[in-house]
Amino acid sequence: MAVWVRVALIVVLAVAMVPLLRLARRSLLAARRSLRLWRAVAHARRSGFDDVRPGPVALRGQVLAIEPLISDETGRRGVYLSYSVDRWAVSAPLGGTSGHWLRAEEKEEAAPFELTDGSRSVLVDPRGAQVLRPGGVTLELPQPGGVVRYSETLIEDHSEVVVIGHAEAHGGFEPSAGYRGHGYRLTVTDRGRGDLTIAPPTGLGRALALQMLARCGGVLLAGAALYLLLSLALRPLFH
Repeated sequence: MAVWVRVALIVVLAVAMVPLLRLARRSLLAARRSLRLWRAVAHARRSGFDDVRPGPVALRGQVLAIEPLISDETGRRGVYLSYSVDRWAVSAPLGGTSGHWLRAEEKEEAAPFELTDGSRSVLVDPRGAQVLRPGGVTLELPQPGGVVRYSETLIEDHSEVVVIGHAEAHGGFEPSAGYRGHGYRLTVTDRGRGDLTIAPPTGLGRALALQMLARCGGVLLAGAALYLLLSLALRPLFH
């Protein structure tokens, strides 16, 4: 085989490998993150919040809203609210009824809250958090011009959640100070790096395990594709 052909094969192989290597790396990092979250959920502290020290934490407790968010459509109160509004767009000829939903509006907001074990609390600053969303509600609401579909997810006040993040000393309160009868001295944040996860505990471990398996599947798929590509590209070099 001519040298230039071999060089061309090597170049093509190198270019084709780049996206596969990127896919394998992303899938591997995502699988490792899911594994860390799964372990944190399994060992989340449910009591003794007064013994929590600054650093990485995994806590499971009850949400106590400070200034709750209130849904305009359902009236539910909580600390995390995400909603979307879709409008039906008719795509059939004049007089037809077929069509599809078009996203008209969407919004996501979160408010600081207390997480309590029943006797002590820590503050949670949800800015930058990854919220593994609880079950939501979907309503079809009549409006001028037609019907809209409203979908909403909410972490409700007094619900139970798992919080995985980084605890740091709260500068605004002395260690002995209390708020609504619950003493706290730490705030759980994402450290400005997205290192905060908030989720309801029901089914969370199973969901993370399935997520981890799916991401491991991505690594295996990328590896198999790389092996096949190498086999096809290198075979002519040895014949």
